Amino acid sequence: MKKLVLLVCVLACTAAAGLLHHSGRLDRTPPRIELQVPDGPLSGDVAVEINVADLTPGLSEVRLSVDDGPPQRLDIDPSGHTTWTWPGGPGRPPGPHTLRVQATDSAWKPNTAELSIQRTTDDQPPELRFKLVPDRPAQGTVAALFVWADEPLSSVQIDGLDQTRPAHPLQDGGYRALLGIGVTTPAEPAQLVLQASDALGNTTACTVPVEVTRTDFPRGGYIRLSRKQVKARTDAEALAAMRAARTGAYTFVDPVQHWTGPATRPVQGRRTSRFGRYRTYSDGRRKHHLGTDLANITGTPVHAALSGVVRAAGWQHLFGNAVIVHHGQGLTTSYNHLSAIDVTEGDPIEQGQVVGKLGSTGQSTGPHLHWGMQVGEVEVDPERWPDHAFSPSALGLTGEAATRCSTRSGPSAP
Repeated sequence: MKKLVLLVCVLACTAAAGLLHHSGRLDRTPPRIELQVPDGPLSGDVAVEINVADLTPGLSEVRLSVDDGPPQRLDIDPSGHTTWTWPGGPGRPPGPHTLRVQATDSAWKPNTAELSIQRTTDDQPPELRFKLVPDRPAQGTVAALFVWADEPLSSVQIDGLDQTRPAHPLQDGGYRALLGIGVTTPAEPAQLVLQASDALGNTTACTVPVEVTRTDFPRGGYIRLSRKQVKARTDAEALAAMRAARTGAYTFVDPVQHWTGPATRPVQGRRTSRFGRYRTYSDGRRKHHLGTDLANITGTPVHAALSGVVRAAGWQHLFGNAVIVHHGQGLTTSYNHLSAIDVTEGDPIEQGQVVGKLGSTGQSTGPHLHWGMQVGEVEVDPERWPDHAFSPSALGLTGEAATRCSTRSGPSAP
């Protein structure tokens, strides 16, 4: 009888052990964990994909912690997957962080697996300082906004005074945007909006006060046009082609600074009309003269005022034979009414190099050079291009003495 009872106990224990083994309660294998986290540095909310596998006996709990913070329990779907959102924003300190996931199964003696991954985050917008030169720019001149930051920037943009201008990195640090102050820009206090983003899209925006001062442009002068010239001013198709050619040259994107130092006068001759003079034309129109006229005999060599690259060279309706040289970062000069053109589009040009010969083509009443300068699409006085050429070293500028941006924002929206 005792043997029978012992046999029954053995059989029962064997069956129970088999059932336990089949259920996985005696399993000694920990779960498997996979983490999918974007490569850093990271900014803003980050989606962390978590996959956990434990066939038997199954999961008991999955917990996640960041650095030394308390662990939080995660809800895992039947397939062993969940997505956890790592919240960003100014409350998350910048720098390296460790994400740690622990998964525990439901064995009688629980098995725990742990997987850690490190990522660097940056949710702080850049700190900016700025300096406007000159601090009170005049109508018809060029100004420059210098920007310094505590980290490399991916973009710097300035909006205001009826234009949007990018700022470009400088060799000695910082960034610079050239701004054209138009002849009709109101002479009054105004604001520029400076916006800069770092590589992760964290953005700082602030306002830059600017006071435009009045320029007393000369008035007077009567331009008598021939009947042919008057008719040419109404040729819509030719005018559209001319504007397209000139705008394409003015707005060509070239972040490289080709100029150095002050501009040189492109041709020897008598100045017959200053930039900005308000003149009357025989067809009844009145407007500012948006260039400087220099008169001499036909065929006089015309030289580039600054180094650059030719972006237009050919016939342009009202301007006749014209050359436009792009000096980089939105600065261009134009040489108009030429009798001959000595360069082709795409040619690199050194300061002082001959670009053509003085003439009287297009809407011209006598041999002269119409010398123009623009920043983007804003005409400025070429004779007022400064000797310091907006060089930080020549101006003695450093970021330490600049004005700090007082308004900051967080990460930009995706």
